[in-house]
Amino acid sequence: MRNQIIRKATEMFLELGFKSVTMDDLAHELSVSKKTIYDLVGKKSTLVELVVQSVIAEIDVEMSDVSSQEFDAITEMFAFRDIVVKRLRNQKASPQFQLKKYYPKIYDKYRGKQIDIMSQNIKNNILKGVKEAHYDDLSIDFVVNLYIVGLLDIKNDELLNVEQYTQKQLYHEFVLYHLRSVTTQKGQWKMNEILKT
Repeated sequence: MRNQIIRKATEMFLELGFKSVTMDDLAHELSVSKKTIYDLVGKKSTLVELVVQSVIAEIDVEMSDVSSQEFDAITEMFAFRDIVVKRLRNQKASPQFQLKKYYPKIYDKYRGKQIDIMSQNIKNNILKGVKEAHYDDLSIDFVVNLYIVGLLDIKNDELLNVEQYTQKQLYHEFVLYHLRSVTTQKGQWKMNEILKT
């Protein structure tokens, strides 16, 4: 039952936001008492942390699975995009920003882990792309850092007019922007080939 609570909470938090979902909402969705939830997972902040741990662990496993399939760098980058897009679902709120605003200690605790996972995978992707001549030979650490900064701030409505895009559209456009900025002509051909399918 504990895992079921975490799974349902993950689904609801990612779709509606960490602040928006109450323990009553969760209890109603699971057809259990709120006391049952508290007994099995503790207070809401504990549940939020369990959800964040779970999501980060799942993303790490999924990205490792993609990397192990030996795709070319561009196909791999689109597969990484698909992992993120799958998680975005039809979110009505930005979970990342709600987590930062309402649960800053949890956000700070796991932000580094999230950045480490993304940085390592993007760095490996860039190294692979340079080796394949799909990517220009750029300053790898700079490109990785720029990618991470862009990814983490993509939903920042103080910087971007994000109302006109869904989160899926924003992330798709971000990946295209990233790839267009690092690809060689060979890489652009490969990217266009993938986009046509």
